[in-house]
Amino acid sequence: MQRLDIKPLIVLIALIHLCVTLLAQEDQPFPYNMSLNQEKVVQSPCCVVLDYRYSDYIDVYYRPDTTCAFAKVRNDVQNDVYLQITIEEKAGLFFKVNISTILEHCQFYMSDVFIRKEHLIILSRYTSTSMPLYSAPSYSRSVDYHVPNAHGYIYNVLDCSDGWLKVSFIDGSNNRIEGWMPPEYQCSNVYTACMGM
Repeated sequence: MQRLDIKPLIVLIALIHLCVTLLAQEDQPFPYNMSLNQEKVVQSPCCVVLDYRYSDYIDVYYRPDTTCAFAKVRNDVQNDVYLQITIEEKAGLFFKVNISTILEHCQFYMSDVFIRKEHLIILSRYTSTSMPLYSAPSYSRSVDYHVPNAHGYIYNVLDCSDGWLKVSFIDGSNNRIEGWMPPEYQCSNVYTACMGM
């Protein structure tokens, strides 16, 4: 008589239990343990963009844990529809965000979800002067670098604090530059570069 292997059945039951548990908690704030990387509420949210040069999917998570992905999103590069990300909180390697489309006629919205920090960018508003990058998110701190022709670069987003963005980019001499971009220089609209705004 052949012996029945019940391991696949146990795994299936465990998966069903997990799904039922997640559905039962869908309307409640998802509890997550932030003892190692304390969650930090961003006083003034930062609005950034999912890198428009990146056409692959990124994972969306229920909580700041790579085992909790439940969806994938991406830019629709072929139809020129891009995702705007509003950073609400910081959680270690993750941001808690709201995700929407920039174009109003292509509406999409997802709120209070977590994404990893990779692939987020910001542009600079068009300016005829150089853009200062500060050593910390405050006008009282020193300016580490002045970016000439700032609107010509794509800035990778590293951090967000009260409307300020810590960014990095490669300058014309192939040097990697980092600093804090003030809110008034930020542009999260890939269509207009915030000209005339």
